[in-house]
Amino acid sequence: MRESDKHSTAAEHGTTPEATRAATGRSRRGRNRPNAAERRSQIAAALDASIRERGYAATTLTDIAGAAGMSPSHVHYYFEGKAAVLEHHFQELCDELLRDVLPLADKPPLERIDAVVTYFFEHPKFSQESSGVYFEIFGVAVHNDGVRGIKKHLDRALRQFFVELFLDADLPRRSAESAGEIALGLLVGLSTNAFFDDDRSRSHAGEVFRSELLRLGGAATTPDASEDTP
Repeated sequence: MRESDKHSTAAEHGTTPEATRAATGRSRRGRNRPNAAERRSQIAAALDASIRERGYAATTLTDIAGAAGMSPSHVHYYFEGKAAVLEHHFQELCDELLRDVLPLADKPPLERIDAVVTYFFEHPKFSQESSGVYFEIFGVAVHNDGVRGIKKHLDRALRQFFVELFLDADLPRRSAESAGEIALGLLVGLSTNAFFDDDRSRSHAGEVFRSELLRLGGAATTPDASEDTP
């Protein structure tokens, strides 16, 4: 076969050196290019940054696009609008929170109480700025059914986590369910107070929460209470 014919056949099958280099370049670009899920997370992170800087109400789709390094039309390719980005971001936050908290159910009750107090009142995920993002989203949930549904699922999962804690602390089912409801209310209320009241630190709120969980569970409120008993 003549050399020109060989080259022609190779070209038909895309095996010429030029075609190979082009295919390799496309493959490398494909590996380096973020996929759709990564793009959505990137846009959600940009919304989070914008909420921290100017608040959700003052954030525009242009702000989100700029923070994400994209054009508004590019953001529209992945989300219908700002509300859809928020819903996606809130779902990400809730999924991550439950991945952190639910495995704590494997610990004994007293260790579980210490772990959940440490998580919600000492972890950097719930710093002043991060807590502000949650409170902004909770406000949107009042009128946004999608965000409201995600929050309802989160609340139910956390409530059940506390119910199981009190069941493992040997409370009867009905008492455990009431204690779980109270525990969730205390968590939200104490977190809110620590955020809005400068005189209420997160560490103090955590101490109060721990004490109340112990009380609800029927345990002593201080570790050495038994040692003080004559």
